[in-house]
Amino acid sequence: MTSAIVDQPAPIPQPPRRPVWEIVIEHTTRRRDEGAYGPIGTTVDLVIAAMRARAVLACRDRDPARDASPKSGLNHLIDAMYALLDSCFYLANDLAAHGVGPGDLLTIGSVPDTALRWQLTREQQLFADQIRAAICLRALIEERAS
Repeated sequence: MTSAIVDQPAPIPQPPRRPVWEIVIEHTTRRRDEGAYGPIGTTVDLVIAAMRARAVLACRDRDPARDASPKSGLNHLIDAMYALLDSCFYLANDLAAHGVGPGDLLTIGSVPDTALRWQLTREQQLFADQIRAAICLRALIEERAS
């Protein structure tokens, strides 16, 4: 029997430590420089810039006690799973705006524009990847609960 996920508790304040966004940005930049994301180009740099912008918002708007400290009393896997589910919602919404669903077969007849068809196919794949990642996270949550 699976356990229900309940609302997260209030975070337990933690002593100051290295910001998690700093760790994420450093890792992504290092992996970019190693060629892990393909040829270095503007797309990866744009993602890193978006991470930096999120870091600024996190410092300004977020309760510092809710930082990703392992001892904060929060289950960060639950937060990650919900973020993936939100991503599924946004991707499905964008697909619907183009008149297709996450599982629709995209053909020349349904989407005549080749470039758009390729983009929508990649978006469908991202949607499926997010669902799989959410399922894997939910399994990890269950494993840790038992």
